[in-house]
Amino acid sequence: MNSYKVNFSGKLFYGMGNAGYGVVSQTVNNFIMFFGTAVLAIPGSLMGIAIALSVMWDAFTDPIAGSISDRARYQKFGRRHGFMIIGCIGMAFFNILLWTTPAFLPVFVKFIWILLILILLETCNTFFITPYTALGTELVDDYNERTGIQSLKTVFFLVGLIVPTLLMGALFSEASGGISNYQNYVWLAVCTSSICIFLGMTCILGTFKYIPYLKTRYQNQPPEPLPKFTQSIKNFFITFKQKNFRAIILGYSLSLVSAAFLTGVGLHVFEYSFHLLTSQTTILMAFLITATIISQLFWYLISKKFEKKNALLCALGVCAFGIICFALTFILKTYINKNYLFWCLAFSVFVCGFGTGALYSLPISMYADLIAIERSKTSSDKSATYTSFLTFAYKIANALTLVIIGIALDIIGFDASASVQLASVQQALGWLLIIGVALSIIVSFFFYSKFNLTKKDVEINSKC
Repeated sequence: MNSYKVNFSGKLFYGMGNAGYGVVSQTVNNFIMFFGTAVLAIPGSLMGIAIALSVMWDAFTDPIAGSISDRARYQKFGRRHGFMIIGCIGMAFFNILLWTTPAFLPVFVKFIWILLILILLETCNTFFITPYTALGTELVDDYNERTGIQSLKTVFFLVGLIVPTLLMGALFSEASGGISNYQNYVWLAVCTSSICIFLGMTCILGTFKYIPYLKTRYQNQPPEPLPKFTQSIKNFFITFKQKNFRAIILGYSLSLVSAAFLTGVGLHVFEYSFHLLTSQTTILMAFLITATIISQLFWYLISKKFEKKNALLCALGVCAFGIICFALTFILKTYINKNYLFWCLAFSVFVCGFGTGALYSLPISMYADLIAIERSKTSSDKSATYTSFLTFAYKIANALTLVIIGIALDIIGFDASASVQLASVQQALGWLLIIGVALSIIVSFFFYSKFNLTKKDVEINSKC
């Protein structure tokens, strides 16, 4: 193995790609359910189906994209960069088309429009993020360095997540119609797509020099035949049978279900259950993401001292404490002074964000350790294929969650045409969010606790 060292600037350029991806993905995650139901007046069940189908398409194409990337042997672009270029440009283009869905169209036509554009957008997401994530597992070989680069990557991703929130504060003012004004989403799309192109291409150009080094991993390996779709799914289940792979795949998928609940119904809760101003909602979302960012160094240091698994379980405990505080605030909201209510929410959200920070970086680092062991045992580098298995499972879980959220909005009687929801609807929205996040934390804790690989195990097996 070539002992080439990736310098800090190279890691910075690499991280920028995750920020570009995060800007577009979080724009969709944060606003698409609200945009579809409250702005375009599409029933929640239809929006849930549209989003879920696109995510499931994305999930099933991940293993295929991973296999295509792993077998690529392009002299100029290597195995990753060419796909990243196509994905980056496609993400920016279809992001704009999504938020310019004509509002005057019949409901079913708007549903079809959103479904098709989401599928195309998710396809481009896959052809960027799958090779990109695999690139991160290949750039470094040290146990702690994997956590370091994943933490830095996560920081950039979270910076990307906070950008739509900042743009929300700038563009969605009360004077401009707030979060219910269609035109505000058009400007949001233009801004986020521009940022995506800039950061994505900076990442690609900044890491281009490492292609010769990366080629040393596979220069003596002939490309394997592209597996059929059924074979890709079969390979997923073969990997899934391994205890540690299964623990990370299920733990990661179910822990991030909490994010699906937050983005799918969070805006509804802040808008209709707590009756917050757009500026207050923006501040709360900024608190959430800022806490997630500043926690990265903390969880990195904890994982170095007490093992990655222990740090991850501790982080889930912090998340549980945060959601308990949020639940108490929701229950007692009518008894708390409005000024204090906002700060109680801010504290709860900050705690949840601090715990969530580990959920984005540590599982990926632990998964990269497993990939490194497999690479050492088999002398075959299938980083993108293994990475796609993780995103495949996560997206399936996310898709099912969004269907549940969409159906739940219809069941509880959410009315997109009403500026004020019924008291029963306001209560149901809050409990939907609280119960969804709480269950996600509890179940993911159970699966992560099954992981039994230590730093010593990784170092021994990687040298075999």
